Amino acid sequence: MTVFVPDATLEAAGERAARLPLSAVEKERWSRVAAYGSARRPDQYASRAAALRDLIGLPGATDDGVVEAAGRLLAGAVATPDPITDRVLDAALGWLDDDIADAAPLLDLFTGHHRDPEGGPPQADPDHVRRLAGWLGERGVVLEDVAVISGGFSRLMLDVRWTGGRGVVRVEQDGLFATEGRREAAVMRAVGARGYPVPEILWEEPDPAVLGHPFFVMRHVPGGARTDDQGLDDMLRVVAALHALGPSAVCEIAAVDGITAAEAVPAQVRHWHGVYRAAVPHALPLLERCFGWLEANLSTTGPPVVVHGDPGPGNALQDGSGVTAVIDWELAHAGDAAEDWAYLALIRGRRLGSPEEWKQRLARTVGVEYDRTSWDAWEAFNSVKGACVNLTALDVFARTARPTPDQLAIGVAVHLRFLKRAIELTTAGTGCSHSA
Repeated sequence: MTVFVPDATLEAAGERAARLPLSAVEKERWSRVAAYGSARRPDQYASRAAALRDLIGLPGATDDGVVEAAGRLLAGAVATPDPITDRVLDAALGWLDDDIADAAPLLDLFTGHHRDPEGGPPQADPDHVRRLAGWLGERGVVLEDVAVISGGFSRLMLDVRWTGGRGVVRVEQDGLFATEGRREAAVMRAVGARGYPVPEILWEEPDPAVLGHPFFVMRHVPGGARTDDQGLDDMLRVVAALHALGPSAVCEIAAVDGITAAEAVPAQVRHWHGVYRAAVPHALPLLERCFGWLEANLSTTGPPVVVHGDPGPGNALQDGSGVTAVIDWELAHAGDAAEDWAYLALIRGRRLGSPEEWKQRLARTVGVEYDRTSWDAWEAFNSVKGACVNLTALDVFARTARPTPDQLAIGVAVHLRFLKRAIELTTAGTGCSHSA
């Protein structure tokens, strides 16, 4: 029981995309989306709800009602499983494997953070350029050049040059990843005021009328990602420096979210549960089980710190002398340092080294070590977080004027990849008969 994008949604998104100035490569990627839609199995929601209805013994429940009940059952039985719960979990795990198999073509289609889109980044929208030129002109700046920066998905990023200066424009993308620019800019200002290396915020524009979405402009900082040993060690040191900013920074950033530093970790669990429930029309029982597991097993490893949320070489600009700036702050928050380290060592850094290699580098470079229980718990949190945040791409894909195949891939295939890992971690040792 996972996610399914209706045929009508796929077709409508394809029709909207066809009205855009697509390159030959982009058109080919959309043809692969259409092929995926034709080849996958029909929506299994009703038949799976019927199976759950029989397993749980709720003959009069609606489809949504029985799925909600299954989610509550799985979440509540983390500590005390029973035969009925085991059968529900076993069925849900089998459905997860089926859905992962159906989504495989989308995972192959996904651009990912590790490579540029085929054919390179798109050209800047001429209308955006014209509007941006007028907006900058009102601030006494003469625009000279605009180029799209390839990379992440939560923002459209523009490399902007003007007479005597250069900046980066970060434009929101319909709420993708449940983040917004004003919060990101507030966090950047807070850490920057304490001497942390972060680009200076030059201007903010909350009105979506200018470029279609709110945006801010930050000063360009020279540098790029480094993956040599010195570069990786310097990246780790700058993350450790963030965690060491102190209680006043933690309290200021917690206040951005209307919480106290002491409640930061449970607030994060609640936040991602709310993000997921807002992104899909019905409960996802396996995710509900994961949240039940987190409530029972996730604990703090130290005092609250400022968490970046997406640490890695790609978000630490460096030159020959070290880190010049840390970027991409949309997921930053008050929380536990283990969230950043587990994400880096177990998820984000996988292409550059094994988890054990990262753990050794962390211990050697910044003195960070955790026991296996803590590592597993915080990897589980990050996997659940990934499963939830990627679901937001489904809503964007369904309604945005500029849908992309990546949005579909993120909302289905990448979501399922994170959910699979979360389930592996949270069902380990349960004795469930289905292999997770």
